Amino acid sequence: MKLAKCSIRCFFRDCLKLGPSWTVFQEVRIAAHKTLPVVHGRQEVAALLGALREPRFKACFRLIYHCGLRVGEAVR
Repeated sequence: MKLAKCSIRCFFRDCLKLGPSWTVFQEVRIAAHKTLPVVHGRQEVAALLGALREPRFKACFRLIYHCGLRVGEAVR
């Protein structure tokens, strides 16, 4: 979308010579692209849970993983 906006702005300013006084492109905002969070595979999660030694941490991490909780939700 940013490329399209810049291309159209270039066409109007350079080809049609409308000049910098035409400010419509300053009002157009392009939303930032949102990326999805990284999802780890079962082997990676098993390795992480297997590396924990403290039973309380292991229980907390298992609860977070199996219930799909955020950290703040788990520690409450």
